[in-house]
Amino acid sequence: MGALNFCKTRLMVLIVFLLFFSSCNGGSSGDSKKTDISPEKVEGKWYSHLEYQLGFRQIRFEFIVDANSFELYLQSFFDNKYKNRIGIKGDFTENESREDILEVREIGFADNSGSIVWFNSSAQEFEEVLKGMWGGKLDHVVAFSLSDSVLTAEIDMNADGDYKDEYETLTFSKNENSDFSGGGKYPAVDYSSIGFHSDTSTAALTMGVEMDFPELTTTDISIFADLTNINGDQKVDIALAYNAEREEWINHNYDMGSDTPEGLWWVSRIKAVNNTDNSSIEMVCDSPYKKYFTAEITTSDQTKGENIKVDMKVGQDYAWDDQKTLYYIETFENASQDIIPDPVVKLFNENDTEKWIAFNDDGGRDALGAGLRYPLESGKTYYLAIEDYHEKGGAYSIKISSDFNGSSINRPANPDKYEPDDSPDKASVIVPDEV
Repeated sequence: MGALNFCKTRLMVLIVFLLFFSSCNGGSSGDSKKTDISPEKVEGKWYSHLEYQLGFRQIRFEFIVDANSFELYLQSFFDNKYKNRIGIKGDFTENESREDILEVREIGFADNSGSIVWFNSSAQEFEEVLKGMWGGKLDHVVAFSLSDSVLTAEIDMNADGDYKDEYETLTFSKNENSDFSGGGKYPAVDYSSIGFHSDTSTAALTMGVEMDFPELTTTDISIFADLTNINGDQKVDIALAYNAEREEWINHNYDMGSDTPEGLWWVSRIKAVNNTDNSSIEMVCDSPYKKYFTAEITTSDQTKGENIKVDMKVGQDYAWDDQKTLYYIETFENASQDIIPDPVVKLFNENDTEKWIAFNDDGGRDALGAGLRYPLESGKTYYLAIEDYHEKGGAYSIKISSDFNGSSINRPANPDKYEPDDSPDKASVIVPDEV
């Protein structure tokens, strides 16, 4: 057996900016094409309206173009008007090939009044967004085209010389207002988890929900979830309730039945309903290996919006069979460290190190430690991937044993002794019952 490490980004600002551009994605052109239309020929205000939202009644993008500069804003409809939430400012120049260049100069975030606080290239906030969305580059080739009053902006965000990649084609019109009918105010679900702890007959579900409207209370909202097993078994319409102490929506005693099917289970559907007007948002994920949900809203008059990818970790856990000989794979903190890690464990077989066969987060004895039960078979090779949930890092150790009851652990002072081991070919052998 071996261990390797992966990284996962949980910076909300990066998620927001990914949505920011995927939202107005009109579909990639599929070809690397340039046009003769310069920014000065498309001067003015342009808009892109979204038929979905994550916590807001309506969202649009405002693109302000003149011959030498641009401003791009994410705006939400609130108190009968659109208010800025995120903004980008920049300039248009030309490169040696006389291609138009879009250069990002400032990135801003709105306060409660909708006023933008701007950050330039020397600020950490600027660097984080630039790295996450723009490949760490300030300048990008841009090509404009205009057809039937629709402005298409193709931006080579990853600087690979084409516009074939996701998020690189944006479309706008002159329409300031959307004809999307109905209303609604929707809570934004930003994380989910499922866990089997003492036994698999009971599952613990947890959701993090952002209540973006002060007039909505937790009693106005209902949250439901579906669970799916890798072999196709399902549990549907599981109701969660708000827990004020945890400030989360939970159902920590869901009865799975006396014979829970073995295998990987994940949160495959989440539905949040606004009971005051019957609007709702439904998020679906058909695979535990995806890094996103597909979301669709339904307004108060039951109009459905378009689908959107929502970058969010898929909550999942492995249900074991007590009738089999099980081994316990556990992570725990080391004796001396400043950063407490939040490890996630993924188990792979030797034939596939892309799709894990078992998963656990927070099932260990430490508050944030991972603990996974699995029927490891003699003579087979398995791989373990350990990643930190928040990408904070931190020192940890790992142990594999048949001891589930938790004899005291001799916590070493030094970090993971198996490093470096960041790929399967560098994996070290883990000896059972050794730390």
